[in-house]
Amino acid sequence: MCFLNQARQIAFESNIVIVNHSLLISDIVSGGTSIPEYDFLIIDEGQDIEKISTKHFGFEISQSNLFDVFIRISEYSEILKTFDFKAKFDSSDISEVNSFSENLKTTSLNVVTSLKELFKEIEVFFTQETEGFNKKESARITGTVRSLPIWSEIEKFWEDFNNDGDSLLFNLSKLRQKFDLDKYSDDPKLITVISDISRYKKLVEDFKVQMNEFFPHPEKNGIYWISDSSRSNRNLVLNKAPFNVNEYLENNLFTQKKSVVITGATLSDGNGFDYIKEKLGFDNSSEMLLGSPFDYQKSVLVCVPEDIPNPKEYDFQLALEQSIYYSVLATSGRALVLFTSNASLNKTARALKKSLMPHGINVFAQGIDGNATQVVKKFLRSKNSVLFGTSSLWEGVDIQGDSLKLVIMTKLPFDVPTDPIISARSEVYDEPFTQYSIPEALIKFRQGFGRLIRKKDDRGVFIILDNRIINNHYGKLFFQSLPDVTLRKIKIGMLDNKINEWLSDSEAGGSK
Repeated sequence: MCFLNQARQIAFESNIVIVNHSLLISDIVSGGTSIPEYDFLIIDEGQDIEKISTKHFGFEISQSNLFDVFIRISEYSEILKTFDFKAKFDSSDISEVNSFSENLKTTSLNVVTSLKELFKEIEVFFTQETEGFNKKESARITGTVRSLPIWSEIEKFWEDFNNDGDSLLFNLSKLRQKFDLDKYSDDPKLITVISDISRYKKLVEDFKVQMNEFFPHPEKNGIYWISDSSRSNRNLVLNKAPFNVNEYLENNLFTQKKSVVITGATLSDGNGFDYIKEKLGFDNSSEMLLGSPFDYQKSVLVCVPEDIPNPKEYDFQLALEQSIYYSVLATSGRALVLFTSNASLNKTARALKKSLMPHGINVFAQGIDGNATQVVKKFLRSKNSVLFGTSSLWEGVDIQGDSLKLVIMTKLPFDVPTDPIISARSEVYDEPFTQYSIPEALIKFRQGFGRLIRKKDDRGVFIILDNRIINNHYGKLFFQSLPDVTLRKIKIGMLDNKINEWLSDSEAGGSK
């Protein structure tokens, strides 16, 4: 028995099953085929369910994957010719198999041709939408876009592809009908080919359904956009995400169970659960907001440099690098630096790797020195090191004790407003910044802060290098979302002294 089937068997025989968020939601999408039936559910880190659900309730179809599938299908015509069917079929059946097999090659190559024409037109549109003065990374397909002449041209090419796809599906279906898996159980090689044909048939059917939705028949609850997943060779991707996941979750999860308990340190925005309840779609619920077991006022010093430039100013990057440099020297590494963009992380890592190396401090940067898991392992193995991370390191990282004494947040974690999902979801609010952007940023802000104190005797410093938190009217909301901490507004040049003072005092058993 393979590992997967063995794991499933154990799960079906168990009273308690532990799964990750992704498997939980994918099980809902697949109709409950992955997890044993259950009536009671506990979801930890519940604030992440919307993000996971958004991914699973949508789709993405890459240009390269489409071409790869249809080219592979065309190759099965030649593969089938290598088998001797005389012992299995009479002459008329063999003739039909050969005919369908040859047609398989013709129709699949026709699909490849129509696909090339379709994506050639899509690329023209994508270039117009994303390049020039307002350069963007993606092109959202709104109702206005669908009324443009160029989109009408794209849909014509889609129709050609769709018709060729129908012909291909016809041949795949006919071929599959000719083969009985039980009849060929003595031929493992042929069994594999037959299974592959079935799999590709399902893939083509799924592609057609999703692309039919993407082009002529978008759903009312859908957000659609085109992106490019490659920085070198263009690989366009057709994307769909739901505007809201609350109805999906309410109808397919919450109302289907006897009890669902959702927990998480950042479910609340500091005032209650209204925002998360609206996002996830549960109304009839009992709520409990518990305090923390940690004495944050004695454990955490929060510092905000008063003289750091606004993130939009040209001299911000230099001030950012200087602030990180002096702070990290004060803690001899043992620091996590959280970034809101890969570009900022890469630029800062290039500058500080060189300047910190002479001091025996290593910088491990996510995306440069490995993925999130890899750089965390490197950080933990190195005594004096700094960990640079983006989105995935803002949460779920549990580094306790002396390994982590300093967390630096380079910017307040506002979402990029031009992101298609963010842009679309913002449109439903009268005041999108206040009603959507700030609540989302508050959740992530608290997640980032939560990386510092992981057990009762932990003690450290949390630095915010974004002066908007003290200069803009909404900054107080971020401070209010934190527990009762010790706060200091100081100059950049005083960061190292204040850090040393705080950490030295902790070793002496006092507090400041």
